[in-house]
Amino acid sequence: MADMTSVLKLVPHSEPAVPNVLEWRSVDLNFGATANAAMKAAGTHNILTIPVNYVFVGGYVLVHTKVASTSNDTIQFKVGSDTWTAAIAADGTEWDAGDVVALTPNDYDDTAGTLGFAKSAGDTLDMVVDDHALTAGRLLLYACLIDIHAW
Repeated sequence: MADMTSVLKLVPHSEPAVPNVLEWRSVDLNFGATANAAMKAAGTHNILTIPVNYVFVGGYVLVHTKVASTSNDTIQFKVGSDTWTAAIAADGTEWDAGDVVALTPNDYDDTAGTLGFAKSAGDTLDMVVDDHALTAGRLLLYACLIDIHAW
């Protein structure tokens, strides 16, 4: 085992060893509310803009109220063309109240650049609704971001 004590900085208790680099952001997606009426439509919807010098590393979608659609449509979360969830059907037993969907990159070593990173212009976390409008439901999205310029 290598002795790293000579190269590590000792930090007094009053100073944090690591700056606060993690941030959690939440988004309330209420498909019954007038304010989010546009989100019900089929298409790609910008849910969260990733701030400059931040990396989106994952998160969770909590189903508050069961999601329904006019057909057996799907909901998927993406950053650019990189998927963070499978296309999950909005009818049947999926997207039931109490369900939790993890937002994880499908490319774990990130060789395809899956992690959302905004160097100068913000990337976006998008929700893709396939084919038909959503008719009901409420999702609570929690996104974990790392502030890389805090280092």
